Amino acid sequence: GKRTEADVNHPGGRAVGGKFVVLEPSKEVWPSVLARSAGRLGDSARAQGDPDAALEPYRHGLALDQKISAAAPADSNRRRAVSIARRKIGDLLVQKKDLSGALASYHAALDLSLALTADFPANAQWKNDVLLLYRDLGDTQRAQGDFPAALGEYSRGLALARPLLAEQPANTDWMIGVLLFQIDNADILTAQHDLDDALAARREVVDPSQKPARVYGNATGWQIALAKAEVAVGDLFALCHDSPAAQPFYRETSGLCRDIEPER
Repeated sequence: GKRTEADVNHPGGRAVGGKFVVLEPSKEVWPSVLARSAGRLGDSARAQGDPDAALEPYRHGLALDQKISAAAPADSNRRRAVSIARRKIGDLLVQKKDLSGALASYHAALDLSLALTADFPANAQWKNDVLLLYRDLGDTQRAQGDFPAALGEYSRGLALARPLLAEQPANTDWMIGVLLFQIDNADILTAQHDLDDALAARREVVDPSQKPARVYGNATGWQIALAKAEVAVGDLFALCHDSPAAQPFYRETSGLCRDIEPER
């Protein structure tokens, strides 16, 4: 197809006889090419179920991204690339059951993402990066059995997601973020046997005004999540010996399950 001026002036090629010809990448381009290649090699190994083979290229790609970012500290995209690389390593270390290593990687990624959102507060994508990292940290701490730390991360995520949703109530990303953090908080409070706060959190999850099915229609995944939330509220009432209060939530669960069944 037709090449734009940006294509023609790209440092990795030039126009020859009306065609774009890729040349040996310049010193500026080459590290970026290598970093992307290393990341994709790691992605491929991980997708094939070989986390050990993925770790080395991920770390090599991170080192390259750090070098590129250090050489261009004003380039926000390069800074984000370092955060993304660290998060990928954290995900891989979780898969390898190295939870302490994963936490260190997630914390480093979070520090970078928080700095980016402070420098560029209008960038919604980078705020979403922060939300994802709060969940990564909370999930990993929960897996370690550190419920107070996990609750702290989930609560910080919820505190960030709520005002974002208030500013953009139709934004489904923020709605999902709020709902998932609410569910996470309720799960932790239940595990800690903090029944009063757990019940309040569960009831907030199933508040009809916040149900994600109202946004996603009959999306099965969300219907299942709601059914689990409804039955969890009923179970908490039953645990408190309040069977009459539990029954409406169990009935709601039955209705959701009937809606899901034909799709399965």
